[in-house]
Amino acid sequence: MKPWQYGLVIFCLISSLTIQAQNQIETLIEEKLESILENSAEFIESSELFEKLVDLANNPININASDLTSLLELKLINYTQFQSILNYRKMVGKIQSIQEIQFLDGFSKKALESIELFIYAGESAEVKPKFSELFQFARHQMFMRYNQILQPKSGYQKVSQSTFFENPNRFYLGSPAKIYTRYKMTSKDHFSVGFVLEKDAGEVLLKPKYDISDNFTQHPIPLIDFSSFHLSVSKIGIIKKVVLGDYHLQFGQGLTLWSNFAFNKSAVVTSVKRFAGNIIPSTSSIENNFFRGIALTIEKGRINTSLFYSNKDRDATLFESNNKGEILSFTSLQNTGLHRTISELNNRNILNEQFYGARISLKTNTLQIGSTTYLTKWDASLLPSDQLYKLFEFSGNTNSCLGLDYQWYDKNVSLYGEFAMSRNQGIAYISGLDFQADSFSKISILFRNYQPKYQNLYANAFSESSLTKNEKGLYFGFKNAFLPKWTIQFYLDIFQYPWLKSRTNAPSKGLDYFVQLNHTPSESFQAYLRYKRKHKQTNHNSENWFTSLVPEDKQSFRLNLVYKPATNFIFKSRFEWLEYSTNNTPTEGVLIYQQVEYIFPSQAFKLHFRFTNFNTDGFDARIYAYENDVLYAFSIPAFYDRGDHFYILLNYKMNATLNFWFKLGHTHYKNRKIIGTGNEEINGSSKTEIKFQIRIQL
Repeated sequence: MKPWQYGLVIFCLISSLTIQAQNQIETLIEEKLESILENSAEFIESSELFEKLVDLANNPININASDLTSLLELKLINYTQFQSILNYRKMVGKIQSIQEIQFLDGFSKKALESIELFIYAGESAEVKPKFSELFQFARHQMFMRYNQILQPKSGYQKVSQSTFFENPNRFYLGSPAKIYTRYKMTSKDHFSVGFVLEKDAGEVLLKPKYDISDNFTQHPIPLIDFSSFHLSVSKIGIIKKVVLGDYHLQFGQGLTLWSNFAFNKSAVVTSVKRFAGNIIPSTSSIENNFFRGIALTIEKGRINTSLFYSNKDRDATLFESNNKGEILSFTSLQNTGLHRTISELNNRNILNEQFYGARISLKTNTLQIGSTTYLTKWDASLLPSDQLYKLFEFSGNTNSCLGLDYQWYDKNVSLYGEFAMSRNQGIAYISGLDFQADSFSKISILFRNYQPKYQNLYANAFSESSLTKNEKGLYFGFKNAFLPKWTIQFYLDIFQYPWLKSRTNAPSKGLDYFVQLNHTPSESFQAYLRYKRKHKQTNHNSENWFTSLVPEDKQSFRLNLVYKPATNFIFKSRFEWLEYSTNNTPTEGVLIYQQVEYIFPSQAFKLHFRFTNFNTDGFDARIYAYENDVLYAFSIPAFYDRGDHFYILLNYKMNATLNFWFKLGHTHYKNRKIIGTGNEEINGSSKTEIKFQIRIQL
């Protein structure tokens, strides 16, 4: 089928269907998450982002008493809007109704509608609760989730004990079920305590499938693979926040220290500036990039001081140990969090990491400056790699980093940036400008320069590649609502790599640009048309080290339609075409889907159904599509080869206490008889996943 024929099918489907509006809070959150995550080329552990949005919707911010930083951190408002509210409060006093906000600089009726679920206009003086009230008004929430691929994979086949010992890494020690449990108690933004327990598919729960002697594993097999705990208290005198247990750190623009999810390039083209959350309790199932210990922030006037210490074990690939089994050296860190086989278990938590540091910042009405420093030490040494492209990567057992960051605002202009230096004197810096020309136009410009020898394992700044090093680039983003019902968004990112990279045996450069035209003719219909293209360089022949670089190009075209003509229905349709080429040899892919969302009249049931057809020339022409999932879970699957995919997501709200989710996803390939490789191999052309989740809240 040709691309224009797919588009005609979409139009016919939409014209024949009637839809209604979703639950307002969840719909708004899903739309914001999709705009942020849909460009992601892999799974992102961002349940904490979802949780923050849900918590904020359930506990709106008092627009008269709060400092509004939560709205900035979550990209719900920009800095111009933030300053407009503060200036209005200073000049006029108490905001009587949130409807006043739509008339402020940087706002419009539509901008207010996007945040009105997260704010309210209360008294201008915020009353701090008594200690006894923290528990009296506490909210309790527990999640239990189960998901599994139904088709048997090669690694789960049951074999005899002798067969297992012949090749122990050929078989998984646990069941194919993935089990997740989380509990959290909160009292507004003053107090929270909680824990997370998780077992990934293939990992052991309570007891392994095979009898394993002590000679096979260096450490005892845990009853459950991953557990996490936190206790957080805020606003106790001069202590702004203290967290015991597991936590994340976010400072500046992520160049010195930013341990969890961060916003990068997305459809929100003018939101590349970071607004750090500083110290954040960890409530996700991230198994490596977090801290375990204590962190606190002290606030005295305009000065904030943060201190943090962490001591935890993490996964690594062992190279050498002593006769006591203690690790002496290792070749790499392991960040998958998977412990399904003997070898994966032997890499589990073998490396001890101590981490400590401090931050001090000063904040005025228009300026914020801060300095962050940390030192990390392992009880074994990371060996240098013999691969040339890893020449400047960190080796040894001790590293440190020092950074300086700033943000300055004046009327409609915001300047920000960060400078950082690692222990080996590697340097990285980033500088940006946001300019709001009027209520309808915004420009973002960002320049970054990360030296190849900059060594920081806990950096997560804006970048084209996944690592904050060996990159120089200039980003330009522009958004304009040039007509009442039309918006155009555009970004251009020019970047280069001064040193070699994997699959690129010479310095290289690239170009990434994106343009999207949005049209909202009515409240019941939205559409956007998008074109995206990325040009990079790669090796001509990976088998020969001495090779010239050839162009690697990917471009895509997308038409997305959302129609809501009635009360309980929503229909979403998409057509996407993609072309990937290397050395001027193109491959193509096409994806089309139709989604139905329905809320039953009783409001107790909510249903999502999507059918997707995909046809690509292989993995290089894969197309990603964000999917709805159970609460706090995410799906961004990659579709390639030829086949069909559908999923059904049902949410049943029994009452204010109990909430159930069920998801069934099925993919059938028309040109494959085997799915996956190695232990993950499925002998067949179909894959089915089921997912159950229950939430209990009091």
